[in-house]
Amino acid sequence: MSNVMPWIRFYLDDWASGTGGMTPEQRGIYIMLLICMYDKKSPVKEDFKTLARVCNCTEKKLATVVDYLIKNDKLVQTNEGLWNLRVEEELKEAAFIQEQEGNYGN
Repeated sequence: MSNVMPWIRFYLDDWASGTGGMTPEQRGIYIMLLICMYDKKSPVKEDFKTLARVCNCTEKKLATVVDYLIKNDKLVQTNEGLWNLRVEEELKEAAFIQEQEGNYGN
């Protein structure tokens, strides 16, 4: 079975209410960081040079937005890098569902 996640659950109301006070720039950077986390299934390294390219912004802008996201409990800093607790929950749920579906195929 493939380990690739071709899609994620996206709760429109949660996104709208959780990012309502953000600028479009903050939302764009935030969603790109979340996508990287889902893609890697792990925290993203705090390599602001690379992340700024991924997010299509300057390193200075990225640092400012990341600081905002941390202060507003959207991201946490771990030993492995930047992380989002909702991503962690969703990845665990996806792994559980995948495991259950695999068990039904036996």
